[in-house]
Amino acid sequence: KSLLSGAEFLYPYVKDKSSWPYGEDVMYWDEWPVRHPFLLFAWRAYNKPEYIQLWEVLDGYPESQEVIRNMPIRNPLVWVIEKPIR
Repeated sequence: KSLLSGAEFLYPYVKDKSSWPYGEDVMYWDEWPVRHPFLLFAWRAYNKPEYIQLWEVLDGYPESQEVIRNMPIRNPLVWVIEKPIR
């Protein structure tokens, strides 16, 4: 398995949550999806423009403490900036 296979599995469900074929598997179902870092990282690693396009339109500033708690990386841009910001 790889980041790419995981991203390819999740992408369509993040894009259209109603297509998820299983039951609601997280608390606060209605507050997902948000701007998942995997979309940014997979876009960067695999040059998948559709991933960054989706990342850009998702909520990047969730207010629910439960959603924030479940975000593994809150500032993913720090990991992809090539030049220092001055």
